[in-house]
Order: sequence, then structure tokens, then C-alpha cells
Amino acid sequence: MDTVLRVLRHVDLFNGLSDAQLAGIAQHAERVVYQSGDVLIARDDACDAAILTVDGDAAVIRGTRNEPVEEPVLPGSILAEMAMMVDIEASATIIARSRVRALRIPQTGMLELLEADPGLAENLIEAITGRLRGVAENLKAIEQAWSAFTDDELSPSTARLDGVEDGNLVKSGLRTSGAETLSLAAASSLH
Repeated sequence: MDTVLRVLRHVDLFNGLSDAQLAGIAQHAERVVYQSGDVLIARDDACDAAILTVDGDAAVIRGTRNEPVEEPVLPGSILAEMAMMVDIEASATIIARSRVRALRIPQTGMLELLEADPGLAENLIEAITGRLRGVAENLKAIEQAWSAFTDDELSPSTARLDGVEDGNLVKSGLRTSGAETLSLAAASSLH
């Protein structure tokens, strides 16, 4: 249990929780081991638990079947975190690239804890609200920069956002030769 508590203490979402609250989460957490090639989460599947990676290598697979994009999942990452509280569908597939030890935090256990401890619910709501504010601020900055960028160089009907690369928005369009970039510090947090 001490090992599980140590792992939970390093999760940003759980910052500010008391030892008793973390112990409650630890009691409901299930220890799981995935082998290389195992699917931790499958895209479009219903999720009823968050998964906290403890160690090992995993990857998020996005994109299309013909053009998959793979991003590493670092130990200490919490995956499908909202599934601890509400039903969600996975937006990406996550695959173990080596043996992965993880904690599965089921929704049923978290809902019991939230009902029994309003302080836990308040802390989690505060943490999630802070994250949503950050996302909203980043989206607003991207929208403003994109608007200024496309007004100067492309009509909206020909502009296309290709993505974020090294903290830059990358866009292309029919009237340009190649990709042009716009530096945007706010976009760097979207990596």
C-alpha cells in the first residue's frame, strides 16, 4: 500500500489530497501488469477506469490505420482520467511497448469515495476546472493567432491547419508554396 500511495502522490490531479483521501483511492486501485503488445485502452471503447502507469514503456496511437502517429506514454501518466468519474469513450489506443506495471482506478470505487467525502470531490473539481481554464486560454490564443495568420495570408476557404510542431502552428493552403509556420508559445502546451 505504501508503494501505491507514493505513486498516487505524484499525480497532478491528486495534488492537495490528504493522506486519508489518497489511501481511499489506493484501496480501490487494482494492480495490473501489461505485457509488450497488450492494449491498455482501445480507441472508441467505453472506459470505466483510469489507468496510472507506474513503469514500463507504452505508446498512444493516433491518426489513421494507414498513417498511425505514435507518442510515448511516460511512467506516472494517468490515462482516461475522466473515466474515474464519468463514462467516456477512448479517443486513442494505448499499447504496451514493454512490460508495464499500472494501477487501474475504477469508476465504481471513485464514485463511492466521492459520495462519502465531499472534500475529495471539491479538490478534484478544482483541479479539473484549472485544467479546463488552461485549455480554454490556449484555444483562445490559438484562435486569435490563427485568425491574424489566415487574414494576412490565406482566405479561410483555402487555409488548413496541419498541426502543432515544435511549438509552432503549421498551416498550408492552395495559394502558398509549402508549409508556413507561426510561432505560438501557447501551442507548446498542446504537445
